Amino acid sequence: MKTRTLFGSILITLLCTIAFVSCSKDDDGDDGKGQNDPGQLVVTGGVDEKGDNWAELEGYLNNTDDDGKVTVSVAEYGIEVSLEDGSSEKRVASKNLSGGEFSVKVTGLTPGTNYKYRAYANIGTKSAPEYKYGKYKKFATDKSSGEPSDPNVLDISTGEVTANGVLFNGLYYTFDGSKATVVKADPSITDVKLPLKVKFDGKTYDLTAIGELAFVSCTKLTSVNLTYAITSIGEHAFKNCSSLENITLPTSLKEIKNYTFMGCSKLKTIEFPTSLEKIGDYAFYDCGLTSLKTPANLKEMGKSCFAECQFTDISIMGKLTEIPEKAFVDCYNLETFSIPSTVKKLGEGAFMYCYRIKEINLPENLEEIGEYCFQDVNYNLEYLFIPKGVTKIGSAAFQRCSKLKKVSFASGIKTIDSYAFYGTPKNITVTMNVATPPTLGNEAFTKLDSYENQRTLLVPASYLSTYTSNSTYKSYFKTIKAAE
Repeated sequence: MKTRTLFGSILITLLCTIAFVSCSKDDDGDDGKGQNDPGQLVVTGGVDEKGDNWAELEGYLNNTDDDGKVTVSVAEYGIEVSLEDGSSEKRVASKNLSGGEFSVKVTGLTPGTNYKYRAYANIGTKSAPEYKYGKYKKFATDKSSGEPSDPNVLDISTGEVTANGVLFNGLYYTFDGSKATVVKADPSITDVKLPLKVKFDGKTYDLTAIGELAFVSCTKLTSVNLTYAITSIGEHAFKNCSSLENITLPTSLKEIKNYTFMGCSKLKTIEFPTSLEKIGDYAFYDCGLTSLKTPANLKEMGKSCFAECQFTDISIMGKLTEIPEKAFVDCYNLETFSIPSTVKKLGEGAFMYCYRIKEINLPENLEEIGEYCFQDVNYNLEYLFIPKGVTKIGSAAFQRCSKLKKVSFASGIKTIDSYAFYGTPKNITVTMNVATPPTLGNEAFTKLDSYENQRTLLVPASYLSTYTSNSTYKSYFKTIKAAE
């Protein structure tokens, strides 16, 4: 039986009798179990075995009369252990509540250190405990053998075996073949530095994974260091770790899954390994990130992956073909960004509500700008160039970009959907370098009365008659003339 304690990896087995049983065993180790007596709770056993960081004792509990009738109900009993000065106190409950002989295991004591212990019993309830105690006894752990251990292997053999896995130093481990996974963490944990391997019951396992939800809502966690051996981090693994400030990602990691760091509001910077190929949906949603540089091998990003972050600048690198739906929505402080030449589509709402963007540089190979993509970029954006690869601009893509002064379209544009430039200034100048006028959706530009409309459309002289004879364009632009 393995019991997780404050002391980590020490083993103590105690033999005691409850407060209502007298005991003839003294501190020198008499083994009498005594008769009924409403006296003190007494430790009836001594140290049976001990080592440099563990000790083992045996115990006995009797709360019945001579006829075997229970005289006192006990909600819990076990051993209370502390340093000799009374600090680092910890109760270790027996898992056997049937009375008689029982054992309690405590692990992780300090070599060459004095400890004291006493038996306890809760004769109340778990919600309203009433404790009875025995007399203190003492023991000392042996001095360390001095044998070196492998710094890359963490021995968790003295951890507590639970339904969730082996609990050791606030982390729960499970095993599959030759590999180990961290599947859960104690909510009070503050920092994590994982080993390359763990050892349990004589077998060594490679620690290769962080399980789904493993650290979710560990609100006191501030720092995480993951080794290169970690190849998988599960969904929601660090979700809502609101105090997390630093994390070292494994150099072998290829994917950050959905919701992994969502809600890590104090995480301001992160360095991605070059191996990373995919970032999942909502992976960094509502994080405190202030800058971003994605790795060169990145192939895929999920929707809303960096939404509601605190970026001022981002550099999107890699082999991406699409910036997904709402990838950077509500990044209010974003001013500058760059997109790799491999990107062909900007998804719906990708940069929506990024009010402070100053400049938009679109790659030549871009083909489509999705609905609402740059809606409400209305603080600083004055100039916009749409490259020749773009054939379609989605509905409301630049809606309410109210500071735009000039927009220039290269030769590829074919469709400008409804409300694409709705709410842009009344005096905007638009240049079309395309022979066939692009199809304009409903209120692609805001419809204005003739006295309000100050818009100008510039086209190559050779195309001028095509535009001046188009009633739709004439309704949107007060002036249509040849570009100089």
